[in-house]
Amino acid sequence: MAGKQQLAIFDLDGTLISGDSFRSLIVENILSRPRLGVLVGLRAARLLSREGFAKKAHKEVKPLLDNPDFVSDFLQSLEKRIFSQVLNNAKKRMAEGQKVVLISASPHEYAVRFSQQLGFDEGFGSDWRGGKYQHLYAKGKLDFALHHYPKEQFEWSYAISDSQSDSLLLNAFDEQEYWNGG
Repeated sequence: MAGKQQLAIFDLDGTLISGDSFRSLIVENILSRPRLGVLVGLRAARLLSREGFAKKAHKEVKPLLDNPDFVSDFLQSLEKRIFSQVLNNAKKRMAEGQKVVLISASPHEYAVRFSQQLGFDEGFGSDWRGGKYQHLYAKGKLDFALHHYPKEQFEWSYAISDSQSDSLLLNAFDEQEYWNGG
């Protein structure tokens, strides 16, 4: 393992912040974007998969997410929900020289900006890549990490998440933590 940079991956929703940021975004904008209500209903009736819902809802709020002022205001609301213990853990790992990365199933447009704002080395969220929607959820999150941070180049030292859906990702790391909000 000598010579490899240590990698630490942090989840966003329910881990770095309380609650689900994408759900909050949808709820806050459901009245001004009625199609979101239809999508929520279809998901509740199980007529849309989790990924199908994420893709369609992300597309519906994309004009909002392409507005830097909107995203700045939204990020301010997320800052109030940060778990300080988790952020301090990330800062400690950054100070130790680990590559600290945020990977979230939430939209890339704000996941990347939030990670930059907090000083993370990199941040990623679900988005259209190569003409296809890449939902960074469950195995999709693990596949993304393996592609961007090959084990031949990185020591997979630490990962933290609140979700059982991230168990494949967490189990790939030397040290994993299931966060329960404190």
